[in-house]
Amino acid sequence: MLTRELALREFDGHRIKPDQLSKSQHKHYEGYAERVLRVYAEGIGKMRSELHHAVRRIFKEEPDCPPQRIDAFCKLLEESSIATFDTDRRARAAALRCKVFNMAAQYHPLVEHKDQLFEHEEQGIKQRFAEELAYPDWAAVESAMFADVFEYNRLLKFKGYPSPKALLSRYNVAQVQVALFDATRLVIEVRADFKRVVTHLKLARLLHEITSLV
Repeated sequence: MLTRELALREFDGHRIKPDQLSKSQHKHYEGYAERVLRVYAEGIGKMRSELHHAVRRIFKEEPDCPPQRIDAFCKLLEESSIATFDTDRRARAAALRCKVFNMAAQYHPLVEHKDQLFEHEEQGIKQRFAEELAYPDWAAVESAMFADVFEYNRLLKFKGYPSPKALLSRYNVAQVQVALFDATRLVIEVRADFKRVVTHLKLARLLHEITSLV
């Protein structure tokens, strides 16, 4: 599901037209969809920020692709049923931050180059911390310290979509869904699956009125 910030729409009088990718105008988007799916499929272990950057690079030269559309693709590729990220629910990152900050307190202030007043060089101290904490280098420590930050969450699993067309279809549906967020009244015409529609209306406890058009 998209958020309001990712909605693309136009207003035509009293009508709202959600952004829709058509087979005639956006046929070439199938190639883009295939590439972004590959970014995530091959991106196990990478951070969200890295994945998002890779997707933006794919659309860099596409003139008909506003930023919200790119971000919407990323959002749909990261739905809970599609992808699983390490969000550090055990709060290991927060515990590591506290440990590192406590270790660093005795060396404050850190400087780029030591002199007569300040003797603790930043790079040397950071490397010492990495060794004491059993990390290969400071970059690994820093990554682990902020693993609970959204942009630094790492991709664990990616189920993906059945095909590039399926991703594009999901995008079209998602834009219609977000366009309905502020709707207070909805009129729909049902020509099939009538029983299913009524069942879901009742399950959602929506007030409804049924009128035959025949």
